[in-house]
Amino acid sequence: MVGHNLAMVSALGRVESLIAERAGLRDGAVERVANGIGHAQSVGVFAGVCYSLLYLLVLSEDYALLFGALAIFFLLGTIMIATRKLDWYRVAESRGLAP
Repeated sequence: MVGHNLAMVSALGRVESLIAERAGLRDGAVERVANGIGHAQSVGVFAGVCYSLLYLLVLSEDYALLFGALAIFFLLGTIMIATRKLDWYRVAESRGLAP
């Protein structure tokens, strides 16, 4: 009989590896040169962080709401900092969405 923690970590690791491998596949062909490997690794790391956060939220039943709220706060803060110098009007114009 496998314990809950081992089963959860094993399942999350397998799902994350499938997502990372799939991120390296494009148009049905394996593009493992330069960008393919880098893209797959970045997607794998991002999925691993997300699944680790979900795993910690499942383990901490009493503080799940607090941890979830803090995670969303830090995620939004990171997105706001990363896009603070992005000219959204230029992005809209380049896609033909500007009025």
